[in-house]
Amino acid sequence: MATISQFYEVLSANIPVYIENALERAGSDLVADLKARAFPSTAGEGKDANGIALKQGRAYTPAYAKRREEKGRQTGYVDLQFTGNLFSNGIGENKTKTGYVIDFTNNRFAEIGRGLEERYDQVIFAASTDEAEKTFDTFEFLFFGHVEKLSKEFGFR
Repeated sequence: MATISQFYEVLSANIPVYIENALERAGSDLVADLKARAFPSTAGEGKDANGIALKQGRAYTPAYAKRREEKGRQTGYVDLQFTGNLFSNGIGENKTKTGYVIDFTNNRFAEIGRGLEERYDQVIFAASTDEAEKTFDTFEFLFFGHVEKLSKEFGFR
């Protein structure tokens, strides 16, 4: 039978991997949740990080609505998807020295996203309180799931 010190040795060696795996998955889920909120795939308005409709529910200006119509885009609600590039490629997980950051994938998308936030006077591309809590819960579930699996492998559960 394995000893506690053997378990501790293996656990200590694997904690960085467990953290990395949990961060990557939780971050990926956060990106998906943020996109689902800000860029709704079904007919309906996108929302900012506080749950308020983009442009506070106001319609596009007539000039911009005309431009969207000419490009075959809907004009009934703000969807932040003129070309679709910001949704498809503009937001993601960026690994840093200290972990993962959910951010724009490059300066061009950062300018577009920050410009939209400034224009609408809303925080759009940040996690909502619910999204942040869900991300932490996901991280915790995954991290401790790894620890529990290892403890079972050592016969402790």
